[in-house]
Amino acid sequence: MKQSIVTLDMEGVLTPEIWIAVAEKTGIPELRRTTRDEPDYDKLMRGRLAILDKHGFEAFRHSKRHRTLRPLSRRQGISR
Repeated sequence: MKQSIVTLDMEGVLTPEIWIAVAEKTGIPELRRTTRDEPDYDKLMRGRLAILDKHGFEAFRHSKRHRTLRPLSRRQGISR
């Protein structure tokens, strides 16, 4: 039997985009930007950190947000 490895980008596929969830929880719409909007990941992350600093949030305060995210249901876009 041949072994195969399958990789999957969970964020946005099986779980919601975490930064969109953070934007909704904090009320900071600028945090909704993703790599679709800014393909340079380093630039995107530096921008997110600057936005958090501007609004007085500590970046690490949001590190537990992923625990509140639930897998997407079939209705939300997962199909077989």
